[in-house]
Amino acid sequence: MSQVESGDHHELPTFTMRTAQDFRPTTRPTFQIKAQLGSGCASLTSQEVMDQATGIALTWVKTSWRRMTGQGLPIPLPGESTIQLESPGGYRLQILTLTQRMSWCARLEHPDLPFGERPAVAGRAWATEVALREVEGVTDFGLRVLCTSHEFSQAGISLTRPRIVLDLSSRLGMSDARPLLGVPWVISTDADVEELETYLLSTARTVPVIAVSEDYSGECVVDPDWLARKLQGFGTVVRLSFPGARAWTTRVGQPWSVYLGAVRTYNPGLRWNDHSPLSHPRALPDSILAWVNGTLTGSRAFSKYLVYMAARHAAYRRINWEPLLFMSEARREASHIAVLQSSNDAELVTTLKAQVQELQEDLAKKDKEFENWFQEHERLDEQCERLTQENGQMSFALDSLRMQLAEKLGADPDNQIPPPVDYGDLPDWVVLHFSGRLLLSPRALQGLKDAVYEKFDLVWKGLAALAHEYRDLRLGAKENSNELWEAKLVNLGLECENAVSETSRGKYADEYEIFDPFGSGKKRAFERDLKKGNSREARHCLRIYFYWDDEHRQVVIGWLPSHLTITTT
Repeated sequence: MSQVESGDHHELPTFTMRTAQDFRPTTRPTFQIKAQLGSGCASLTSQEVMDQATGIALTWVKTSWRRMTGQGLPIPLPGESTIQLESPGGYRLQILTLTQRMSWCARLEHPDLPFGERPAVAGRAWATEVALREVEGVTDFGLRVLCTSHEFSQAGISLTRPRIVLDLSSRLGMSDARPLLGVPWVISTDADVEELETYLLSTARTVPVIAVSEDYSGECVVDPDWLARKLQGFGTVVRLSFPGARAWTTRVGQPWSVYLGAVRTYNPGLRWNDHSPLSHPRALPDSILAWVNGTLTGSRAFSKYLVYMAARHAAYRRINWEPLLFMSEARREASHIAVLQSSNDAELVTTLKAQVQELQEDLAKKDKEFENWFQEHERLDEQCERLTQENGQMSFALDSLRMQLAEKLGADPDNQIPPPVDYGDLPDWVVLHFSGRLLLSPRALQGLKDAVYEKFDLVWKGLAALAHEYRDLRLGAKENSNELWEAKLVNLGLECENAVSETSRGKYADEYEIFDPFGSGKKRAFERDLKKGNSREARHCLRIYFYWDDEHRQVVIGWLPSHLTITTT
C-alpha cells in the first residue's frame, strides 16, 4: 500500500483491483484526478489560489516524506527551483518549480510498505505525481498514483484517494464542470432539473454522477451524505427529491430516469441518442437491499460498491492533462528554458546532453506504458470475444426454449404476452419479452419520450411483429415465413417499405442512421420502416424505422413513432 495514502484510509475503503493471475510486470494508475481549483474561494485571485495550493501540496509532500524516511525537507537556496532527494531503501523525491511557466510539480517514489495488518508486498513500488499550474486566470490541479508490480507480486492492488485531494478540496474548492463538493446536490425544482441535464451532457465532465432518489416518504435507500463524503474529489452525488425525480422522469424519459429510492450512475460522455441506458446502470431498491459485499449486506454493501466503481473509473480513465506539467514534462520544459538562456557553447552542449538523456528516459517510460495498455487491450478483446460467443449461444438457446414451449403449449407463447400500458411502459416491456430478438436503440428511446401517436396498440403490435414474424423471415425459421409476415402486415393494416428514398437519404443522412448500439463504433443506416398514414401531424402518422443486425440476430429499432424528415416535408 502506498504510504502516502495511509493518512486517508479511514476516509475511503480499499478494494482489490486485480487478482494475482492477471498481473504481469506492469505499471498502472490506481488513482487519477484533474480539476480546477478556487471554486470555494471566489475572493482570491488565480495567483493567490496557485500560491496557496502550492503551500498545501508542499506541506503534504513534507508530511509524507517525513513519515516514510524520518527526514525533513531542506530549505531551498535563494533562486533554487529544484529539490532532489534520495533515501536508502528506494525512496526518492523530486520537486520542480518553473516560475516562468507558473508551474509546480512533485514526484514521490517508494517501495510498498506495511498497511494495517497487511505486510509490505515484495516487488511492488509506488509513485505519486502532483502538478499545479496557473494559466490565464485558471489554476489546474492534477494527481496520479502509479503502482508497479512485478510478476511475483501476489497481492491485489487497492484503490485509494490521497489525502491531498481532500486538503485542496476543503480549503480551496475543486471543480469539474461544476464544484466537486462533499455534500449532495439536491434536485427539487424544474430549474434544478435543467441544470442537472446540462451538467450530465457537458463534455467537460470527467467524473461519474451518482443520482440517489427519494421514495414517497422522502427517504433514501442509500445514504447520499455518506456517499458524497466518500466520493469527494472524484464523483458527484445528486439527491433527487420526490418532486425532482418526477420532473426528471418527465424531462429525460423513464428509461433514463431514477425514482422511488432507486440509484443510477451517469457516466461521463453521456449522449442520449447514442448511449444505451444500460451503460449508465440503475439499481432498484429491492436489488440494493439484497446486495452482498463481503461481510456487508444491503444498502451499506451497495454504497461501498458505488465507491469502488467510482474509484475504478478514476484509476482507468484516460485524461487530457494539458496544460499541466508533471515531472517528466516539467524537466523537458526546464531544459528548453535553459537552452534559451545558455550564454556559451559549452553550457549549451551540457544542457542539450541532459535534455537528450531526459527524453530517452521519458521514451522508455512511454514504451512501457504503451505495452501495458496493449496488454490490457488484448485482454479486453479476448473478454469481448468470449462474451460475444456466449451471447450467441444464449440467443440460440432462447430460440430453442421458445420452440419447446410452443410445442408443449400447442400455441405460440408470444400470443400470451400481456400488452404494455403506455409509451412509458414500452421500453421495459420490450426488454422483458423480446430480449435477444428486438432492441430499442438509444435514439428510439428518445423518440418514445415525446411520442404522441394516437394508436398506441398499433405501435406495440408492430414491434411484436418485428420481433416474431419479421425475425423468423430473416432467419428462415419457417418455410412459409414470408407468407406469415405479409399476413401479419395485412392483419395490422401496416406497410413495410424502404426507410427513405435515395434522394432524401443523401440530403438527410444523419437522420436515418445511428451508432451501432452493440458497440462497434460504426454507424448503421435504417433499412426499412413500418408505416401507417401519410399525415405530417405526428398524432396521425406512424413510422417505425429499423434494420436487421445479422451478427446479433436481432431487429434494431432506430426511431419511432414519428416521421423523419424527407425532401417533401
